Amino acid sequence: MPSGPCCDSLPRDAACESNAACESNAACESNAACESGGGTLVWVGPTDRPECIEAFRYCAERALQLAPRRTFEDLLARPAERVGRVVVARMDRAAASDDLLEQLQRLFPAAEKTLLLGSDCEGEARTGQPWPEFDRVYWHRWNQVVPGWFSAPPWRTQPLADRHRPPSPSAARGLRQHVAVVATSPASVEGLIDAVAALGHSVVWVPQPFPASTRNVDICLWDDTAAPPTSTALWRERLAFSACSPVRQRPRHAWIVGFPRAEEWAAARRAGIEGLISKPFTNQVIRDFIDHHLHAIPR
Repeated sequence: MPSGPCCDSLPRDAACESNAACESNAACESNAACESGGGTLVWVGPTDRPECIEAFRYCAERALQLAPRRTFEDLLARPAERVGRVVVARMDRAAASDDLLEQLQRLFPAAEKTLLLGSDCEGEARTGQPWPEFDRVYWHRWNQVVPGWFSAPPWRTQPLADRHRPPSPSAARGLRQHVAVVATSPASVEGLIDAVAALGHSVVWVPQPFPASTRNVDICLWDDTAAPPTSTALWRERLAFSACSPVRQRPRHAWIVGFPRAEEWAAARRAGIEGLISKPFTNQVIRDFIDHHLHAIPR
């Protein structure tokens, strides 16, 4: 868990809120890692569940001020000030009363409002309770939405189809990555292949099982056409065939999948998958994964 400064030494208006989430030191109302001037971000709900912990950590590192509240009652009893965004981590379909939603709107009329939905809320956007003024974001899409809250450049949320992009920082610095896209056919991942190539990296389609002749791969992008959800043991078998780069570090792996469940992602992660990219994805999330995991190519 990223840690913010301990609040004992800070003035009261920058002090950490009294909340169970603050024990991690990542939930201080003032954070030295501030990257955004968007006011206080209120987080309502759990902060340590597998489906929301990464999004919470990201917000804790970057929010100008973070006010975590375990429940709506806690929020109403201790409303935060200068609120720019309210995030509700909704891990089940428990109903919220109309009166409560009206109170939230009265308290924070100008704030952006987001529901971060867990696996048990899948499909709620179509059949669930209305949440006026709230945008819905499924937990597995947080890395394509949340970064845009923190002073992101306009192109961060552009769709994959927008390929008129400058080379990624790694390619611009001469760290051209060799990317393998694992899928049942090249036609099924044509857009992904084009997107990686547009970032300045070399890219090749690879069938599954991974051919033993494949060498010198830096990044493996596993499409769910060839890599559907499975157990940790079977994921390890998949990855074992791709660890065939004698002169490089082992490849970095991301799983590209539509609507995964938390337990499916946990199984893949235990096997060594490092990134989850939910379909439909943006060009930027591909770029971010490659640049985050780049390593220098031996000459």
